Amino acid sequence: MQSFSIKCYKPGAGYPPACFFILSTGRHTGRPSFSPTTNSFVFICEPQDLQRYYWMVYSLWATGSFLPWLVGSVIEFIHIRDLQKILTETADQLLRLEKEIATLQKFFQLETKLKKQMQLIQNGRQMLCDRFQRMAS
Repeated sequence: MQSFSIKCYKPGAGYPPACFFILSTGRHTGRPSFSPTTNSFVFICEPQDLQRYYWMVYSLWATGSFLPWLVGSVIEFIHIRDLQKILTETADQLLRLEKEIATLQKFFQLETKLKKQMQLIQNGRQMLCDRFQRMAS
């Protein structure tokens, strides 16, 4: 399974569809995203492994696993070789974590759904308050 590569992101360069981006600077170093950002690495893998690797990186980021590897005094960043080392070691254990990754995906979907519901509640509350204000005027 462990057939992936990590490269520095260069705007305008072509990347395969089976890739995602990993933030390389700041306190959110390691945060994965499917949209490119400056100061990030490109994680390229086989299409069938994309979700597994994405959630592996997400869980490492969420638990702060990249923070001890940050260097730099003004703008903190992680070296590509250190990121490669962390991900290679973790990928070796990835097959044993399939159930946890599936549960993590479900939590993320639930969180997204709840955020949408909270936005709808806030919109409804604002509309009701606006209506009361117009009636009182």
